[in-house]
Amino acid sequence: MPPPRPSFAKAVTSETAYSIDWFSKAGLPPTTKSGLADTTVSGDKYTTDFASRIGANSSADQFWVYPQFAQIEVVLATAVQGILIGKSSPKDGLAAARDQMTALTK
Repeated sequence: MPPPRPSFAKAVTSETAYSIDWFSKAGLPPTTKSGLADTTVSGDKYTTDFASRIGANSSADQFWVYPQFAQIEVVLATAVQGILIGKSSPKDGLAAARDQMTALTK
């Protein structure tokens, strides 16, 4: 019996050979430094241009450190939408969002 195959997420994020093969077939860049450094990827003009112009200015979402990050983002988005459509004032809408977001971080 062949050994079990790693999960897709594990393979894409930890196995350089797999992520390079995936890049070659799908055009999606690797998520690891070793994958990005591979000549298959580093020799691709579109990918290197994107990484140097877009990726160089990107940062991790500030809410990712919280297990409920998706709910936190929904609270904020809902509050902003409510403000934009006049359902609440900016001060009241953001204050309520702050309280809800803070509760989700505990």
